[in-house]
Amino acid sequence: MKHSVFLLVCIIGLATACKDEVLPKPKAFLRLEYNQAEYAQTDLGCTYVFDKNLAANIQENKDCSLI
Repeated sequence: MKHSVFLLVCIIGLATACKDEVLPKPKAFLRLEYNQAEYAQTDLGCTYVFDKNLAANIQENKDCSLI
């Protein structure tokens, strides 16, 4: 009895789950606009110097490592 009820539930579940609904794709907005990058030379008093984006925030540790 339990097997036939389980089989019946599975068959009903499979029959109702298979639907052929076609949804249209939304219009895509592929063009991304970013601000023009501006760089400035960063001298932290360590053995290296690099150009840093002005929009970036860096944190300096005492041992010249950056976060």
